Amino acid sequence: MMRLLCMRLDEMLRVHPQQISDKCSQCSATVGVYPSGQRALKEHHGNIEIVCNHCQGSGPRVPAPGALDEPFQSKWRDEI
Repeated sequence: MMRLLCMRLDEMLRVHPQQISDKCSQCSATVGVYPSGQRALKEHHGNIEIVCNHCQGSGPRVPAPGALDEPFQSKWRDEI
């Protein structure tokens, strides 16, 4: 099973205009899922779980395709 690492929503300083909210599979914290993560969830449906930045554990981390461009498309939380 693959893991999609997402930041807890209440800790995100910047948010993407097209992000959605979902829950961490381990602690149920609300997380923000950027468009690249949404694509990964769709492409790997049933074989991927969302994990928040507190429950991430150890192991290799690879950004979802397109994830490196998304911070530049994001806005400060108070701008939205």
